[in-house]
Amino acid sequence: MKARTKILAASLCCLLAASWFAGCTGNGGQNNWDGEVDTSLDGSAYDETEDETVTKLTVFKNDWDQFNNAAKAGSPIYTAIKNKVGVDIEAMNTGGSQFEDMLSLMQAEGDLPDIFLTNGPDNVEFFNRLIRNGDALPISDWVNEEHYPNINKHLKKYEFLRYNLTYGQGKAWFIPSAHHNEKSLYVRQDWIDNLNAKLADCLIGEGVIASAGELTAEVREKWQYKTPTDLLEFYRLARAFTLYDPDGNGQNDTYGYISESNKDMDAWIYHAFGAGWKDFMRDDETNEFTHADVHDGSKYATHFVTRLISEGYMSVDSLTGDNGGKQDKFSTGKAGMMYAHNWLNVIVSNIKSVDKSLTIEEATAKVALVAPPVGKDGTFYERGAPGFWQGFCINANASKSRIRKCLELYDFLLSEEGYELLQYGVKGTHYDLDGEGNKTCLLPLETDGFTKSLQVTDTASMLYALVDWTMHYKVTTGTNADIISVREAQSESLFKPAEYPCLQTQAVIDKNATCHDLFEETVAVLEKNENGKYYKPQDNKDATRYNAVTFGWDQLYDVGTLYNKYWNDYVQRFMNAGGTQMLQEYNDYVNSGKAFKTE
Repeated sequence: MKARTKILAASLCCLLAASWFAGCTGNGGQNNWDGEVDTSLDGSAYDETEDETVTKLTVFKNDWDQFNNAAKAGSPIYTAIKNKVGVDIEAMNTGGSQFEDMLSLMQAEGDLPDIFLTNGPDNVEFFNRLIRNGDALPISDWVNEEHYPNINKHLKKYEFLRYNLTYGQGKAWFIPSAHHNEKSLYVRQDWIDNLNAKLADCLIGEGVIASAGELTAEVREKWQYKTPTDLLEFYRLARAFTLYDPDGNGQNDTYGYISESNKDMDAWIYHAFGAGWKDFMRDDETNEFTHADVHDGSKYATHFVTRLISEGYMSVDSLTGDNGGKQDKFSTGKAGMMYAHNWLNVIVSNIKSVDKSLTIEEATAKVALVAPPVGKDGTFYERGAPGFWQGFCINANASKSRIRKCLELYDFLLSEEGYELLQYGVKGTHYDLDGEGNKTCLLPLETDGFTKSLQVTDTASMLYALVDWTMHYKVTTGTNADIISVREAQSESLFKPAEYPCLQTQAVIDKNATCHDLFEETVAVLEKNENGKYYKPQDNKDATRYNAVTFGWDQLYDVGTLYNKYWNDYVQRFMNAGGTQMLQEYNDYVNSGKAFKTE
């Protein structure tokens, strides 16, 4: 690996170009797939020929070089896996998200690892090239209920990948790594408590009451602040967190909500407006599929964010900031709400670092972790999640013995025993059982009192990426596990698969990225809202202009003429840039009966 990283950039470019040319000739990935399931594919290539003595497997992934520390030390988890599979495992590593560039070089050299991470259908160019060049093993040819039953069971959850990728030839080319929604809305509970302690002043400012004497028990019960359950409550709380000095420092230095430049972190707002996110969705009126990027719900969701920023209730840093900056501002008391991963202990630790006198319990009590608010119809848009993120391919050019050993490793990791090993570690070392059979934590503590994660304690557990990216959120032991594991189950329950997950026709392959770029460019212009062109904010100093009693959904759906015109112009550009062709092909493929529908 070290030698490869020293190859001249010119050589890399030439090799990538040659590899790209070899994989992009012909019909661009289309095939003559007729929609019929060929059951002879399953397990038909399984071969017991011993053509090599396999003592070690190489697994390529980004950012996991520390796995080799566990291998060298013979850690408990590594030893358990090696005893089960009978081979050593070497982590081949590269940094960052551009790992497929390194894999492209390896592919051009004919030197791919035994097992390697890919973005799968999220990077059609590379994934299709692996298939066309014969470098990715057609895993469904080797797996059935008899041979590698755990892989077989796992692949059945993602059978849509065999039939919704028009270049997939009806086969499974990689093993998806399970991924479920692992995000929640974080709310400063201590700020809510502070506002409720001076509720009369807040309600006077909101137009609910005219004087403190009108704050009866009934009024308090109805209007006291709480964690928001819908967008109206979210807006009201974001406003209050901005205007009414929720931290009590006497300064006008707080925002209600903060996001980041990664627009995926605002996806929950688009779901709440019924638009979905980066997905094709069925239109209730026409019963045809449209795209989330041009759905009316996306227009209103973008306008909602524009409004929040323009009125000053959402930090303008949301347009350019990153995840770390967002978490920092929430933890240090500059923003009262954010949508983020269920990393509760990270946030609690950050809060403790600001006020070192706090115990873990006291810092935890300052934060509420809740479901994202719902929209006007009282529901949170559920369709769209494919149930995986990235996955791993097996080198098709390896010996039959080596292929079987790769599958044997994977089959163990996907078993109940293997999953539990990666999630909890070794019984008696990393966890134990109490008298009722419940797991108890044996992991050591960090210096700040938090339980060390299994991934830090035994880095061989980093193999969890091959199985389930989100398994560690479900752990029931360790610091705040009682909150995090429950919240993770609730987060997962919000999403269901799209009707036709990962359906990729040629037009989708060719045009979707370009069209989505137009969407992001449009959102950036509207949210920046230079000179108040697309939304005129109210004067925040005149708080009486907002009336919580009369403010309702009509206001959230009231977009101005200039905003509406800009959005409509964008929709036309989207359709002209390939949207029309994408939607036509998508609907034609669905109507042909060839697409795989999830229930």
